[in-house]
Amino acid sequence: MTPLPRSTALFRIPQLLILLVLAALAGCAGQPPREAPAPVAAPVTLPAAEARLAAGDPQGAVQLYLQAAETAPPERALDYRLQAADILIEYDELEQARLLLDDIAARPTDPLTRFRLDLRRAALALAGDDPAAALAQLEQAPPETASLEQQRRHHRLRATAYARQNHHLESARERIWLDGLLEDAAEREANQQAIIEALSRLNPRALEMLRPAGDPVLGGWMELVQLARRHQAAPAALDQALGDWRLRNPRHPVLTATLERLQAQVAERGRYPGQVGVILPLSGRLGEAGEAIRNGLLAAHYSLDTVDPRPRLRFYDIGEEPGRAWSLYQQAIREGAEFVIGPLSKESVAELARAGHLEVPVLALNWIPDTDAGELPANLFQFSLAPEDEARQVAERAFHSGMTRALALVPEGTWGERVFTAFLERWETLGGELLEVQYYGREARGLSDQVRTLLNLDASQSRRTRLVRLLGRQVEFEPRRRQDAEFVFLLARPETARLLRPLFRFHHASDLPLYSTSHCFTGHIERDRDQDMNDIRFCDAPWLLEPAFEPLRATTERLWPEATRQYPRLHAFGHDALHLLAWLSAPNPGGLTGPHAGASGTLSLDAAGRIHRELAWARFQGGVPVTLPPVIPAPATEAGTGPTPPLPLKDESDAATPDPYPGPRPGGGALRAPLPAAAGTETGQP
Repeated sequence: MTPLPRSTALFRIPQLLILLVLAALAGCAGQPPREAPAPVAAPVTLPAAEARLAAGDPQGAVQLYLQAAETAPPERALDYRLQAADILIEYDELEQARLLLDDIAARPTDPLTRFRLDLRRAALALAGDDPAAALAQLEQAPPETASLEQQRRHHRLRATAYARQNHHLESARERIWLDGLLEDAAEREANQQAIIEALSRLNPRALEMLRPAGDPVLGGWMELVQLARRHQAAPAALDQALGDWRLRNPRHPVLTATLERLQAQVAERGRYPGQVGVILPLSGRLGEAGEAIRNGLLAAHYSLDTVDPRPRLRFYDIGEEPGRAWSLYQQAIREGAEFVIGPLSKESVAELARAGHLEVPVLALNWIPDTDAGELPANLFQFSLAPEDEARQVAERAFHSGMTRALALVPEGTWGERVFTAFLERWETLGGELLEVQYYGREARGLSDQVRTLLNLDASQSRRTRLVRLLGRQVEFEPRRRQDAEFVFLLARPETARLLRPLFRFHHASDLPLYSTSHCFTGHIERDRDQDMNDIRFCDAPWLLEPAFEPLRATTERLWPEATRQYPRLHAFGHDALHLLAWLSAPNPGGLTGPHAGASGTLSLDAAGRIHRELAWARFQGGVPVTLPPVIPAPATEAGTGPTPPLPLKDESDAATPDPYPGPRPGGGALRAPLPAAAGTETGQP
């Protein structure tokens, strides 16, 4: 149903109408408490009101429900008023719904009525885009007197609120509880698809580390997602893997239809285009970078040993002429391309985007602002190693580790300012505070002064000078750095980071965490040179940090040793560009098995066709990057309360998956919960 305009006649009248009806009902109480669950009648509806809704007249339906509540018995009056509130919420008349719910809450209510009110208040909060407030309304488990439909609504709302907060593990767990309460096969299948989709949004390392040992249902769902990812380019191998999984999990509640749909999705996604045109600068200023990406594409092509036939690659050199992007694109299509990768420079991508309609899809290897090319073509996907994405992830990592007060030390110039701005915008959006930023220049001798100023040591030295003057003699004194900062966002290349980390130690800040981007790491193990960077935490491509990519990385280094050493991340970039084609060619690229576990990061697609990377994390120890587990943020349950403590999956701790709310809950169970005896008749009034 389409939301009504706020100026419609009914919703200018109802404040008076609702107030009159509420006054008439002032003496009516809600449902009395009951000793034990009892069969609940089917939802009470007014045929005339339902007819008004069916005819597209929700205003009339609300009026009829409120008028009927004036003369109905107390329990039925409550039902009518709640149904009126449901319509108001659905049609985005939130203030009217709030008025109605506040009046119900103002008079004495029993636990079940309060629970039914909480369901509407949660729906109201979600309609107002406040998932934290919705969760705050749903903290308590449903009362024992709640009907099955009320319990289902409770879990659906919680699952939706968690998903809105990007807490996908909690959303999946709510839907697993919901699965034990559903009877209709079609509803169960849709809910199980939602479980898989929620878990698919966890990055691969989080999915692996959060798998609970003592929960065969949640663990089984997680393993299904892992299998789909592992065999996303080999549907036949997935069929065998799912058969083996079923033998190991004979009592898992997954439906056969759910498994069949998962297989169909992976089969569809595993289809590569027959021929791919690749537009790269293989000569000129960007020639070496273009060759590194080409090498990554070829390495990925060689690795497709289970794909038959492999896609054919045909390369086109754009050199230093971005204006040739459109003509090369057309040439690639004439010569059989079903998908095009490239071009690389922003100028050439903008040139292609301005052409308008794209006959075959394009995976451009850069991002352009929307304003550079007007409205972007529907078939244009954009993939980039954007440093801004990395800066945002630094902000998220620090914030979800419980930090709220930051310092920043970044290089002078447009690049440093652009990356710092991305960090700052994300940091402040999350609720963090930036205490100070310092910009350093190219001269190494000035770095110490910048660190001193950032740490407020000059003020400490001034205090010493004043003390000496006051006492008239020298005093023992150790400068004390500022104590309000919790970490430093450090943006630096390796040669500068090797100088800055010792300076922080020298200036009494060895305990202040330093968070950086991939730019602080060369991409190669240099134990002796990188000792000075010990304890710096940074994000980088899984290609450089994850053991799973070591065999392919070794092959690439053997084939192209010099280029791999100079451009390691571009090889990962090219590797992912090819593997993304099967994913992007599917009808629903963001569906069941996404995000894509790539070499350059865990890749996800936004509504504008941009591909974002979630990077791996490491910390220098003994001059060597040591991979860190992901930090999983705990969901907020109150709006505006600032950061919430993360789940205990921090840099030095083990994975854990606490229950969303401990204690017994009706309906749920370790496997599929047995339904109450009267479940066949308990449709219940929501």
